[in-house]
Amino acid sequence: MNKLLLLAGCMAIFSSCLKNDYFERTQTAMGYNIYVSVRKQNVMTMDPFNVAFRLNTLIEEGNGDPNQAPDSIKRLLCTAETTIAFDEATGTYTLTYTGSPTEGDTDNKDFIRKGTICIKTNGYTTLGSPSAQWEIDFNTAPTYSIFSNGDEIKLTASSYTINNTGDNSWSVYVSQFVSSVPSTSSDGTTVDYKSNWNGSYQISQSAGTQKLSDIQNAIFTINSSNNGTTMYYPADNMTASTPTPFKYTPLCSIFVPVGDGKMIIFLSNDANLENYTEAQLLGGSETHVCNPKTQISYGGYVTEYLIQ
Repeated sequence: MNKLLLLAGCMAIFSSCLKNDYFERTQTAMGYNIYVSVRKQNVMTMDPFNVAFRLNTLIEEGNGDPNQAPDSIKRLLCTAETTIAFDEATGTYTLTYTGSPTEGDTDNKDFIRKGTICIKTNGYTTLGSPSAQWEIDFNTAPTYSIFSNGDEIKLTASSYTINNTGDNSWSVYVSQFVSSVPSTSSDGTTVDYKSNWNGSYQISQSAGTQKLSDIQNAIFTINSSNNGTTMYYPADNMTASTPTPFKYTPLCSIFVPVGDGKMIIFLSNDANLENYTEAQLLGGSETHVCNPKTQISYGGYVTEYLIQ
């Protein structure tokens, strides 16, 4: 769990710090930890949308039937062993993952899906349908998890809704999203570290359809507003927003923002809102910058990091 939970800060990872001296690194280490915790929490929270969006692409490629999509695309978006079943009576897709790595995530072999996830389509064939609304149903099959850095992280939520808000635009609304992983302390006690994350994400695709070739060449802009606790800081309530939306591209790792973007994070126990964290991506307006530097501002100090 040490790999996943509270990062030890810049002092423990000198190779991640750029340009700044030891004093400034120590002053911004807490801000770095806070930002990384929120960034990872957002990766967990966006994973069900990621699954739904991949399913949508398979539906598009299979002319309405995801199981008729070309095998090469199926292997790229899930795995050869993943099963996709559709219940016409309820309009629900059930995806069952075996815990095998996906061919398309070659840079993230440790980011592996396992278990069952159910997606209610509410009569909308695809996410591209006007006013479409899909729901992730964690109550029917609460057995879905992903692996990161060797840890199995279980995911559930009280509600998880994806809405089509226009051409190539979607909103995701999440309530009580829980990502949890057990950790064993030195005395043998097992503790579940859990999040309680709420909020919304607005996603837009720069151009094209939801077929694979267009998605691979598109830039996705993601604006978010969240509050709650992360599994990395389970005791601290945080409020995070992106005054400048982040940009992502499928050509890069799913973990790393591309181009520009800014996030501001407040801790609820900071009554005067003095020690907020500001994270500014330094990729500029260029596209397909897969590993930009991140400038962390905290407590009046600024440090540049290269976050892998």
